Amino acid sequence: MEKLGVVRKLSPNIKIVWLMPQILLVITAWFLGTTFGLFITHETLEPIFQGVHNVVSIFIILIGFSGLVVIPSYIWAEVEHNAYTYQLDKHDIVIRWGIINRHRVVIPYDKIQDVKTDRTLFERLFGLVTLRIETAGRSHETTETAAITGISINEREDLIGDIMANVVIKRGEGPPESSAKYEAIAYHRTLVKILQELKDISVDLKEEVRSLKEKVDKKHRSRN
Repeated sequence: MEKLGVVRKLSPNIKIVWLMPQILLVITAWFLGTTFGLFITHETLEPIFQGVHNVVSIFIILIGFSGLVVIPSYIWAEVEHNAYTYQLDKHDIVIRWGIINRHRVVIPYDKIQDVKTDRTLFERLFGLVTLRIETAGRSHETTETAAITGISINEREDLIGDIMANVVIKRGEGPPESSAKYEAIAYHRTLVKILQELKDISVDLKEEVRSLKEKVDKKHRSRN
């Protein structure tokens, strides 16, 4: 478990996900612009678009448009990424975000009911998940959900383990089975890490076997 109170940041890949609408807009503009320049003669549109007479002019316009869209958006995403933090304190989770309007959400561990993850298409492409924390609402029949977006897939199990371990510790004064639950969570996290290490070792061994096989084949062919 990481030290409590450490301010954590989202994965840098989340900036690309935030920029995807602007990136798709630029790609669409380039597609339409090149189609416009290659397949429509300037004589046809000269009365409407005076001065746009060749492909070079269109490319200059597209480059300027791309810069106007992408550069400010990237700066905004960079600032937003720096402003979005979360931390696991002793008694609760604190999430902060926002540039102009700052937001702060505090989630007490003893209110947490469940922790789930989901992934959009772009999050899957860039190895990210969104962590959704369900808490007890004002009545027993309602639940409220807080989300932490842009968590690296490699950190998912550790983060969930840290949260649930703190939940168990916070509730440790109550049911006697709390310690058993904590041990189960710790065992699960250790098992996940061991399995990942075994997987990495297996990949390395396969690479070594393949390399040795190639060397043996080369020696065999040279002898022949």
